[in-house]
Amino acid sequence: MLLQVQNLIGEEHLKKLDRLLGKAKYIEGGKTAPAMIAHVKNNLQVDREKTKEIGDIDQLILTALWQSPVIKAACLPVRAFQPSINRHEPGMSFGAHTDSPVIGANPPMRADIAVSVFLSDPGSYEGGDLIVKTESGEARFKLPRGHALIYPGGAIHAVEKVTSGVRLAAVTWLQSAVRDSQKRQILVELDMARGLTVKNNPDSDESRLLMKVYGNLFRMWGDL
Repeated sequence: MLLQVQNLIGEEHLKKLDRLLGKAKYIEGGKTAPAMIAHVKNNLQVDREKTKEIGDIDQLILTALWQSPVIKAACLPVRAFQPSINRHEPGMSFGAHTDSPVIGANPPMRADIAVSVFLSDPGSYEGGDLIVKTESGEARFKLPRGHALIYPGGAIHAVEKVTSGVRLAAVTWLQSAVRDSQKRQILVELDMARGLTVKNNPDSDESRLLMKVYGNLFRMWGDL
């Protein structure tokens, strides 16, 4: 599933993020990556240990995620990981890789779904497309500031080399209540059908039946 979320973070909060990130300390991204992909990670990343504002940065981004009706409906999230703030300057890139299936500790969580939030105006830098490999080929994204892209945590993806300007993005991962992506997609589409039916005819037998089927499938497939 590839899904764009428009205006996940509004302009007022983006300006606040700009101020917070202006005070942030950065570290070489390769130092934060697993050994198997460290050699392809050529960027900078906010140093969580040396950035006093990291709590406020996390709160702004994670609050936007949890409040998004699109993310709630499409991802069925139960946990979110702390965001990674990546900075690509001219000559920097992140080669093709997949994310770790399990991240964090106390307790660890499955990285079912990745979310990339674009924090730079696309006209302020050249290159830097987010490339996600799909069954039908490569999909390329350079979204407006504040927009986000949702994609499978296990997808091969990359950030192409930035040739001018600076690309800022926040990346985080979600654990879904339904780990199987195909089952999750069925639930998403069923919920859409349920919503349309309830809106048009809330007291119909069809509405009640769709609610029953959705609920029973969620009970069957849910992993809480």
